[in-house]
Amino acid sequence: MSESLDETFHTLQPIERSQVSYNYLSPTAFRVIIPKMPRFTYFIQSVSIPSVVMGMMEIPAFKGLPKQEAPSILDLSDDLIINFTIDENMQNWQEMYDWMTDIVPTDENFASANMNIDKYSPIIVLIYNNAKKLKKKITFNNCFPITLSGFEFNSASTDIDPITIAANFEFSEFTVETF
Repeated sequence: MSESLDETFHTLQPIERSQVSYNYLSPTAFRVIIPKMPRFTYFIQSVSIPSVVMGMMEIPAFKGLPKQEAPSILDLSDDLIINFTIDENMQNWQEMYDWMTDIVPTDENFASANMNIDKYSPIIVLIYNNAKKLKKKITFNNCFPITLSGFEFNSASTDIDPITIAANFEFSEFTVETF
């Protein structure tokens, strides 16, 4: 057993210093692109990359062997969540609302709804390093909005902070590219 470990140790290539970064990932060095909503990008405040959970499958005991667990599937059941500020003319909110009502018509627009509308759009998250160079591209495929949070107007507010709301997106898969 130790020969195998020694052989493995000697075949490992040393990591070059240029391949290692000692900088932290910046929470502000990102950009989100939704091709279906190009004006939306400027107002995005945050994006929550979903959890990736490996599902386990139980293998029952067989002929004296103990039961075991083995990896079975990646669980991507979390939503992609994007928080954005609403622009003054509410255009970005309206675009999101229209996208949702085009997918599932409301009572008012049921007769005129286009049932063949392309309801999907990729969502691309670009991640940059501290020198503003693109390092990762995460592409979420077959995305569509499933939740658009509400918001409140408040005449008693003394601060004029922009209204920020969340949109949750369903997706089929995502890929990660490194640059």
